[in-house]
Amino acid sequence: EQKQVQLDVVRSLTHVGMRDVEREGRLRELGALIDSVLAANPDLHYYQGFNDVCSTVLVVMRDADSAYPLAERIATHHLREAMAPNMHNVQLALKFIMGILRCQDKK
Repeated sequence: EQKQVQLDVVRSLTHVGMRDVEREGRLRELGALIDSVLAANPDLHYYQGFNDVCSTVLVVMRDADSAYPLAERIATHHLREAMAPNMHNVQLALKFIMGILRCQDKK
């Protein structure tokens, strides 16, 4: 999991328009932010894409200390199912949503 976090962090913040020096510092903050959220919530598991969520939070909140409460809240509430050990519940939700869409599409 940690190796994937590192690989994803390196690919982050490429479209934000910051200088290389600034980006390097922000990438360190991003890695620490993700690590902190996961360490504080051992029941959560990293998935590819969580780095994008945390990148956005970090840019909006401007620093890791301010970003942490929001990133943790998003992870523990809004993305909890996606951060489970497997994607079973997410797959069930998607099947449910597709069923609704099919019913509505017929109308």
